Amino acid sequence: AEEIWVPVPIPLPMGIAKGWHPGACGPATFMCGPYMIILLAQLGQTVLVPVLPFLVREMGYSRSAYGVLQSATWMSQTILSPLLGALSDSLGRRNVIFVSLLVSAAGCLLLGLSSSYPMMLAARVITGSGFQIALFRAYFADTTSKDKRTGTFGLMGVTLNGALILGPLIGGAVSEFAPALLQGATALGGKRVCALVACAIFISGALVCALWQPDEKLIDSRLSRQSSSANLSRQPSAASPTPPVQMERSTGEGGSGGGGGG
Repeated sequence: AEEIWVPVPIPLPMGIAKGWHPGACGPATFMCGPYMIILLAQLGQTVLVPVLPFLVREMGYSRSAYGVLQSATWMSQTILSPLLGALSDSLGRRNVIFVSLLVSAAGCLLLGLSSSYPMMLAARVITGSGFQIALFRAYFADTTSKDKRTGTFGLMGVTLNGALILGPLIGGAVSEFAPALLQGATALGGKRVCALVACAIFISGALVCALWQPDEKLIDSRLSRQSSSANLSRQPSAASPTPPVQMERSTGEGGSGGGGGG
């Protein structure tokens, strides 16, 4: 019997393969590029997921106090997200991302050294006031063409999900084994050491951000094209000029002739 081959399209999830080419995901590009910064920043946030409730309980506070800590973090992110976006438009994406990573690192450091609930609350607010994933969404929207934008956002989603998988594993392992492996960790406790590890991860992300060379020229050219097109849309079109208005002077003959007829 003769074999018949029928091509069957297989849709891939999250648009990873759309517009993808091997040069865009080389080791050097990933190690010193935006995806590594996203991975480290999300690891710094998710490392504390398995240990923060137990840290609150060890300090003698209730479950509602833990809920307030989490809500304060998300509230600070929600309030400051438009401000960071506006600052990145004027100061540059990399500068704002670099400073925001250092701010989140300072919040984790304060959490690891906190001795009261107000200090923990301030630490979580500072951490939430730092890094925002919306900054990278704006960067990719500015620097990626439409045919490659789906693959870029899909790869960013894979990076975020990878941090969600690895972060709690790292946090649980550090809080469990750090007191046995490190002498100084016994006095602090494994959960506080986990906060210090999150601080170190954020600082590592800031160092990668310092080495990162974003395509700011492409962003500036696109913004200038948008502003020029907006200015052209405000100008009147030359294809439909305003018709001239003709002024006629009345001689008054019609009025006198009417009067004579009367």
